[in-house]
Amino acid sequence: MQINSIYLITLFLHVGFCLPAQELTQIPVADFDKVIISPHIAANLIEGHETSVEIISSSISQDKINVKVQGKTLRIYLDDAKVIPKSRRVKQSNWQGKQPMYQGAMAKVNITYRILKSLSVRGEENVDCVSPIQREDFQLKIYGESDVHITSMLVDEFRATIYGEGDLQIDEGIVRHQSYVAYGESRIKASNIKNDVTRIRAYGESNFKLNVSEYLKVTAFGEATVTYDGSPSVQKGIIIGEAHIRRNESSL
Repeated sequence: MQINSIYLITLFLHVGFCLPAQELTQIPVADFDKVIISPHIAANLIEGHETSVEIISSSISQDKINVKVQGKTLRIYLDDAKVIPKSRRVKQSNWQGKQPMYQGAMAKVNITYRILKSLSVRGEENVDCVSPIQREDFQLKIYGESDVHITSMLVDEFRATIYGEGDLQIDEGIVRHQSYVAYGESRIKASNIKNDVTRIRAYGESNFKLNVSEYLKVTAFGEATVTYDGSPSVQKGIIIGEAHIRRNESSL
């Protein structure tokens, strides 16, 4: 009896904390194959038979959330925060100045796609590619401090460009050729995927953890760190600064 009571209490707490602050809103959208996610939007991307966007929870009024398809591109953004959130002037008794319009606010959505060719993420929120990405080529762009997590990839050609202090983690998969261009202090963790060829151009202090079997080329301006598993042929392009390129000793 006591065990059942504890189970019911635990279940109640779990369900209670998982419930969104407001009812789910599902928005049917036209077909798309590219996604742009703007600041203050956290997202799960899921492959499905019909394209849609579902607002799971939001601390922002839903009439400020824009979901639009232009051509084959889905854009999700807040009013006045399509690229960079605007600030508003605030005046208090002993201080006046500007503060971000949506400071501390966030909306979380599920995005269901049929085909996903490219993803662009802006801001500081988490974006999770729940379904495996399987196609010939895939392009990713990260702006700001977003955390992008890809569960699995089966891709011939992968290109990622990161501006700022974003994080990218790829859990598993096979990527024949991949290229990274990083500006700032990003962190890329892709050591669990099987990869033949990797090319890196790093401007700043980015950190890369990779698994490369055949060929690795690194061009770096700054203090990038590249740690790799595997036994590739390593070529250094232009290196200006104190870049560190080393094989993971634990893989020897």
